[in-house]
Amino acid sequence: VCQSNNQNACMSEYKELPPGELMNSPLLERYLSPKQVETMFNLPVTSLEKWRSLKMGPPYMKCGKHIRYKPEEVEKWMEKQRIPTS
Repeated sequence: VCQSNNQNACMSEYKELPPGELMNSPLLERYLSPKQVETMFNLPVTSLEKWRSLKMGPPYMKCGKHIRYKPEEVEKWMEKQRIPTS
């Protein structure tokens, strides 16, 4: 884990990781996989996949072949879906 207050110093540490290790690094611990989003927010992975293909749904980022979501952005998106009943 990088202890530096300098972001560039920390990023250089991640550049030295072997291929595939970045996805297991602390840098991405704050992001959720589609399966984690499904578990935490009760949004099916299949719906997330469909929404991504239609440019809908919660914002996400792509790291190589991996999809990741910021929990706070998923929560914000869900709040926008609220429909008042009265």
